[in-house]
Amino acid sequence: MLVEIIIVILVLGYFIKDQFEFAQVTHLRYLFLPIGGLLVFLTTINHLKDLPLAIILGLIAIAIGKFQTSSFEVRYKYLHTNLVYQADGVDYPITKKELFSKGGANYLYGWLVIAFFQISISMIKHGLNMSDLPSELLAEIFKDLFVIFRITDSESGWWVWELYSISSISYLICLIRSSPLLAQHILKKDPLN
Repeated sequence: MLVEIIIVILVLGYFIKDQFEFAQVTHLRYLFLPIGGLLVFLTTINHLKDLPLAIILGLIAIAIGKFQTSSFEVRYKYLHTNLVYQADGVDYPITKKELFSKGGANYLYGWLVIAFFQISISMIKHGLNMSDLPSELLAEIFKDLFVIFRITDSESGWWVWELYSISSISYLICLIRSSPLLAQHILKKDPLN
């Protein structure tokens, strides 16, 4: 248990630090994962008795997504490539303009609230106890840090997918409305370019 807590603290520290550093904006993170998560949510919720909870969680997720955008920053960076062009016998490096963003403190606070709801509901629905808390928190951090863990997650309940996807879609919509740079980058016709 102590080792698990130490691991959670170290990984959480890295996750917190990561929210204050610029990272490259990708369609996978901002567009495809939230939409895919929404599809998983819609196909996994299958009981009418869960509808009131789903509506409440959906409204909470929308509010959190909107709140998270208030500390968002975006900027372009020029990255060096291994390519050069030659003019007048001189090699000039070719750079590539890429969009970078960072979530900041409010993104982190919103993430903590979402994680709280996801873990609390999972503990209630699956009968987990407090000793399961460190491993549940660690799993959630890994899913946000490393996309592959989110994509391959087949054990989370519908509420996890709902909170993740709806807060992410709300975040994206608010960002598109407030950041012309991000809107231009995300909504361009060729997502691979």
